[in-house]
Amino acid sequence: MRLRAFVIGLALTGSLAAAQEQSPTFRTGVELMNLSVTVTDKRGRSVTDLTENDFQIFEDKQPQQIVNFSSAKQTTPTPIGLGLVLDASQSMTSDRLQSMRTAIELMVNKSLRKDDELYFVEFASDARLTKAWTTDKKSVIEAIRRIRTRTGTALYNAILNSLQVSRMGQHKKQVMLVVTDGSDTNSTVKRQDVAIAARAADVIIYALVVDNEEGFGPGGKSNFGVRQSALELAQVTDATGGRTHYVQGFAQMEEAIEQLGKEFTQQYELAYQRPPADGRFHEITVAVKRPDVNVRHRRAYLASTQAPGK
Repeated sequence: MRLRAFVIGLALTGSLAAAQEQSPTFRTGVELMNLSVTVTDKRGRSVTDLTENDFQIFEDKQPQQIVNFSSAKQTTPTPIGLGLVLDASQSMTSDRLQSMRTAIELMVNKSLRKDDELYFVEFASDARLTKAWTTDKKSVIEAIRRIRTRTGTALYNAILNSLQVSRMGQHKKQVMLVVTDGSDTNSTVKRQDVAIAARAADVIIYALVVDNEEGFGPGGKSNFGVRQSALELAQVTDATGGRTHYVQGFAQMEEAIEQLGKEFTQQYELAYQRPPADGRFHEITVAVKRPDVNVRHRRAYLASTQAPGK
């Protein structure tokens, strides 16, 4: 209860299933657990040729029947809501801002579709909802172009607040992309509490942590803090089915963001009937009947009285 009250108290203000390639079985009067599943090979490339029979779902180690399935290369992709949570701290120099703007603009124009929604949160010493939910991609890009840097980095406050914005999106599939170049310095929340909130939310969180090109800070000293920030951020993102990606140099940002955009738009969509709500966390495991692949998905959910995602 304390965490929930805390999350609500920090929530940003503002105006805040897919057509499928294979015919799914829909059930009425039951609550479904919807899962977005990423499958990659050893080289990190998306594996998109699996069928429903290649997947197995377990909840608390008990096998579950798949009732809805969409291929990763479906002709009518699942619509998504995308939250862009971008660093506006003073360490984001004009060159870094320009690199980030260019990479985000390319990803939005290349990966998102007409009906996809997005919002934009910028953060420095605090988090600001600069652009509320919209399908107008151009207006979001223009807002990102107007970023003005400020002091501080309240990374975890920004993620926690943005989870609440994501809850207000109209699409069931919710994704958050966080881009930062440094460590948290101003958050009033603990990383562990944000990890718990992310674990309970139905939002896939991706984070891109961008270091100096050589991984060194002022005076040629090793910039260990940025690497450590990426490791800590992974404790928040990984349980949601997303991940944290660390790169050295803003020249790599465009490729990294493009790859993340492909990843969250080329996922398998699965669903199974979840048990009655009991107010507890339940562990989820998705297995694939193919060797040498990596599978990422939401690892757990909180069985509250509210249906998953909405």
